[in-house]
Amino acid sequence: MNAKTRVLILLAVVLIVAYFVVRQKETNEEPIKKTVTISSTQAIQPVKININKNNKNAVLEESLEIEPTSEEEIISLAENLTQLSYLQVYKKRLRSVQCGLLYYRNKNTDADFDYVTTFKDEIKYLSNGRQTIASEQQIETYSLFVEECLQLEKEAYALLHLKQIQANDESTSVYRILSKLLSETEALSQEELALKQVLAESSELSKQYELYTSFEYGDFVLSKEEKLELNREIQQIRNELRSQLKEDSLAYEQDSYKQLLAELKSKADRVEQRTGGDEKQLSQIKAQFEQLYLSLESKLTSTYASVFKEAFKALTLSTQMTGLFNPEIIFKEIEKTNSEFLPVSEKIYLQTLAKDKKYYSQIITPALELYLCFLGENCDSDSDLVKNKCAIEQSYGSGGIFQQACDLTLEEFYFEVYLSPNQVDDVIFIINHLMRSYAP
Repeated sequence: MNAKTRVLILLAVVLIVAYFVVRQKETNEEPIKKTVTISSTQAIQPVKININKNNKNAVLEESLEIEPTSEEEIISLAENLTQLSYLQVYKKRLRSVQCGLLYYRNKNTDADFDYVTTFKDEIKYLSNGRQTIASEQQIETYSLFVEECLQLEKEAYALLHLKQIQANDESTSVYRILSKLLSETEALSQEELALKQVLAESSELSKQYELYTSFEYGDFVLSKEEKLELNREIQQIRNELRSQLKEDSLAYEQDSYKQLLAELKSKADRVEQRTGGDEKQLSQIKAQFEQLYLSLESKLTSTYASVFKEAFKALTLSTQMTGLFNPEIIFKEIEKTNSEFLPVSEKIYLQTLAKDKKYYSQIITPALELYLCFLGENCDSDSDLVKNKCAIEQSYGSGGIFQQACDLTLEEFYFEVYLSPNQVDDVIFIINHLMRSYAP
């Protein structure tokens, strides 16, 4: 082999090695992360989490993308949460509920989605038509809220990554991650100890309420398969009734039509038929429910706003509630159950001067929130309650946002902007009733 041939072979080997080095480097490079624009001058990298939909028990490893990605920075993010007190974690969890819409949009929108531009575009809808242009203060308040939510999301998923929690669709919401952290955080102060107890009793009351309502009616008479078959027969009858009406618009006057209609009702009733409750089990569940109910009702006299708020929410007997107070759901629950244990809001309604439940639903939330101020909740112009009215409350459903709220205390907002003179009188009446009934 001459010198020229050896040089050519050596050069070929070098080129092959260089090719594989470059390929390996490309393989190890991180994927491009999605950037969400908060404003024209500020951006924050949201956390993205990818879950194996076919394996709901898969442990999060490389599927979790966190920016930044170094282990030290992930630990630092997680410690922002693990070093918080019990009360601070509780408040973070409350905030995560308000951040829900942002998290949904973060997960289901394009990479260049601009929250603030969308906020400006939607201001007429968000304010229920009261304004068409967002004020600078509203934009600033909303921008800081977006930043806070996305930062909380990063911290929560960093914690999820470090703890190697078994990941599934339910356990990886920010709210559930913070709920797990809350259960593991030690309650130290008197308020934290009282709050931990009321949250535990609230959870147990919800379980007992569901047990009671399920046992009250008993099990379905028909099996799942039998109900499925009967539903098919019901659908066939409905199709036949539609066919008859299509052929003759007066078919409903015919005996054959009426017979089919009666058969339809009979089968529909059969599908919903239950065996009736077990009286002994009902009695036991009711006794446990009553004990929890009375314990939670006694906590309405708490000196702590957080404890009153959670006890009140639990005593609505509604597992569907996601906001602070929702009278429409409360009344729906009352109509659904014959329980002798009335929700607190219903008791207040029966003792107030409210004309009807629709009107009452317009004044109970202001009264309750102002009562929280009396218990020590921050209601100044820089409080979360006021920021919600200024620019944020649209995130979880309410009466909309108000530009005037941005510079006011909560009391000033309600009494000077939101409520009519007659409503002010009724709200004061409810607050006085709450003070007489529950003030410590």
